[in-house]
Amino acid sequence: MEIEFLDAAEARARLKPLDISIAADELGVTGIVIGDAIASISVDFASETHPDATLLAAHVRRVPSALLPAIVEAALHKLHCHEALAIPKTSWRNITDVVSETLKGHSKWSRVDAELGVEVNTADALVIRPTEHRLIRDLTAAILEHGEGPRNGLLICATSGLLAIDITPPGEVAFDVASELLAIEIRALAEHMRAPS
Repeated sequence: MEIEFLDAAEARARLKPLDISIAADELGVTGIVIGDAIASISVDFASETHPDATLLAAHVRRVPSALLPAIVEAALHKLHCHEALAIPKTSWRNITDVVSETLKGHSKWSRVDAELGVEVNTADALVIRPTEHRLIRDLTAAILEHGEGPRNGLLICATSGLLAIDITPPGEVAFDVASELLAIEIRALAEHMRAPS
């Protein structure tokens, strides 16, 4: 596995032709912004144990907590995502602080963690290829289990077209895709998966 990081500005430049941008809110937490030039369909999931269940919108699909990371991995695979950028919603430090204990024996995460170096205080993008899809599943699980809120979240954006994933602790995963057909595929993944035992 070759670990590759892109400077945050370069990552944003790679996403700009796709009409995707990353913008910070008033608290410095970034989110995905889809421009008007492309159609965007959202598919939102939340864990059944989400502590703010009453605040979730009616369209949010509730699924077992253990399914959320598997849905992320399956979507990257099913939608043939050959390259994506994983971007922390604040900084890598806010991710490593909450996942380090859970992922300390994970060989791929150990290599990413070792390569972070000066990037740990940045929002530089980690380049994700199919060989890292399982890493993203495990990272998502750790973030959702141990993260305390949006500051510990992660954004994933495909570089080939509109597939954007917003992972927000304690239990939300939102997908933006380019068509209703892709949205149907994402929903079907959740309906046909079983929670890991």
